[in-house]
Amino acid sequence: MFAYFSRFFKTIFQNRTDNDLQDLFGQYSNLVESCARELNPLFAAGKEERFIHAQRIARFKEEGDQLKRRLNEILDKSFIISWIDKAEATLLANGLDSCLRAMRRVAKHMHIYQIDSIRPQVRLLLNCIVHMAQEIPKMIEDLRNAHFDLLSARNPEIGKLESEADELYAIAVSALWQEESANPLTVIKWERIFQGLERITDHERDIADTMLSIARAAQ
Repeated sequence: MFAYFSRFFKTIFQNRTDNDLQDLFGQYSNLVESCARELNPLFAAGKEERFIHAQRIARFKEEGDQLKRRLNEILDKSFIISWIDKAEATLLANGLDSCLRAMRRVAKHMHIYQIDSIRPQVRLLLNCIVHMAQEIPKMIEDLRNAHFDLLSARNPEIGKLESEADELYAIAVSALWQEESANPLTVIKWERIFQGLERITDHERDIADTMLSIARAAQ
């Protein structure tokens, strides 16, 4: 009965605000995916070219900041939003922002530290990051179309990838200390980079969990 009335009132109060928010969150999620993809060429580039990719990632973050401002303006001015609760929308926007910020931080570290050679675990961590990022726009679309069963089905894969990233991080740091203990500066640089990469997956998992919570509340 509650679900029926919930759908009934959502139909009544469906308005332009919902469409605007859905479009903005769709753009925001695609931005996160594009930024995640840019990490691969960032780590593959030589020191001279690395700045170009770091700048692209910085621009993705700036575009995300603009989207977040537009989202906040809509939320501040809206009285009724049928698609998503205001608090949940704010939480989701903050999660997307945190993810982009974490990617930009990694890009900054790569540019500043002028790393010569890339450690083997990086590629595996990037694989987790990109695969998780690819799922985020799909989950937004599921949320938009009320395909809550599809959204819920994607969540376990996100959790699996995040757990895999945790294990890779532990392996990477252990190998780093064993192989580079005579070079403390190298250890410090790479430990921060690995921490940054692992933190990205944490934020991606948080985004997915937020959407799962929204889907469960809507059912």
